[in-house]
Amino acid sequence: MTKQKRAIIAGGGSAGLMMARELASAGFDVSLFEALDEPSYMSLHDWSDAVELPAFEMAGMPVPIPEGNRFTGPGVRPAPGEPGLFEPHAIPDLAIFSPDYSCRTKTDVKFRYVVTDRQELRRIQLEQADSAGVEVIFGKNVDGLIGNLNCPLGEIKIEGVRVDGTDYPADLVIDASGRDGNLRKMAGCDALIVKETGKAKSEAFRTVRRYNKDAPAPFNFIDHYRYGAYQGYFWIHFHDEGIVDIGGGMPFGGGIKEKVLELVSTFPNVTDEELRGGGGLLYLNEPPPTLVAGGFMVVGDSGGQLNPTNGCGVGSAWIGALAASRVAAQAKDFSVESLWPYNKAWFSGRGAHYAALNAVKNLLQELSHDEVTMLMRLNILSGELLTNNLNGIFAPSTLSESLRALGLLFRSPSLLSKLLKANSAGKKAFSRYMSYPESWDEATLNVWCATGL
Repeated sequence: MTKQKRAIIAGGGSAGLMMARELASAGFDVSLFEALDEPSYMSLHDWSDAVELPAFEMAGMPVPIPEGNRFTGPGVRPAPGEPGLFEPHAIPDLAIFSPDYSCRTKTDVKFRYVVTDRQELRRIQLEQADSAGVEVIFGKNVDGLIGNLNCPLGEIKIEGVRVDGTDYPADLVIDASGRDGNLRKMAGCDALIVKETGKAKSEAFRTVRRYNKDAPAPFNFIDHYRYGAYQGYFWIHFHDEGIVDIGGGMPFGGGIKEKVLELVSTFPNVTDEELRGGGGLLYLNEPPPTLVAGGFMVVGDSGGQLNPTNGCGVGSAWIGALAASRVAAQAKDFSVESLWPYNKAWFSGRGAHYAALNAVKNLLQELSHDEVTMLMRLNILSGELLTNNLNGIFAPSTLSESLRALGLLFRSPSLLSKLLKANSAGKKAFSRYMSYPESWDEATLNVWCATGL
């Protein structure tokens, strides 16, 4: 009789719950440890986030149906304040304004996201995990790994976890512990450590308010992004008639909460009644050089699987977890060699786009408000370009686009230089990730890592 494979997951976020469901459905005996107690966990992240529509179908979740500027179908709230996974307001075309609101892109962004209630999503994912047979244990923090640690990647062999002094053996351990990546740090292997960068730490804040639709409003009180403001972005999304979500994201330490509340104060028809809201840190680091080791896999924010252009992470966390689960289910053992296809799938897939967009973002964050506005007026920073960027797709400038920018910006050599440098950095990062090693080999991985220095 074949021994049932045992998996332990640390972290009950979107990636951890998706991985738990998939592995249990594939025949694994799965336990998931969540550090928060159940009441704190269920009240976590008290707001709605934008999640890319295609990810729901890929993940086998309810899929809303866009019809004009409304969503219908499974999971859509029937009315404001009633239970539901999705807000009914759809945004097929998202306006993009300059930092000072003096202009907007000539074409709008095709917004392929749906505003999703994170608490309701968590409840659904927990139900799915429970139906698949996952044991979810709240209020328990994984505080150690057992196995062969503190050695080169090829010698790492994780054999379980330690929780409150008790060892729990496992064939496979998954780090879904979030942005801090606690478990991969415990392994004591340089290849599992993220290279910290000065621009990686960002923060977001949002407030969901009631508004009076009949009161006077500025001309731009529509669904939109205010792109490039304070080296970040700000948004206005409507949840439904009478409810608006106003927020933003920008580099850490810039006073995001104050900037958002300042924006709110400019809209006289937005009331002081806050329905939901909050904020937190976003780590936009690249992933570590490997997401696998012997008996070990990393998914979600711990693996840097976050869209760097808008800070959205649910859809990409699912994509990472689904790829990792497929590889784990098919692996003949859980050696680094057998788990390596997950590395290749991520790094030369979604990861390549994110790495390129992150490289571009890090350079373009240096643009002043006036420079961003000029690029919008000249249609160099276009709706088509931002459609790709906000949806996590790196599309480098073509030769004709570069020549056009050269012609339009010949009197602004500094700005032209910044654009060309950003485009070059994006291409380099994309090419590097696409060349990620096909299979595990220490020397080949070391050479790949050296190309990023």
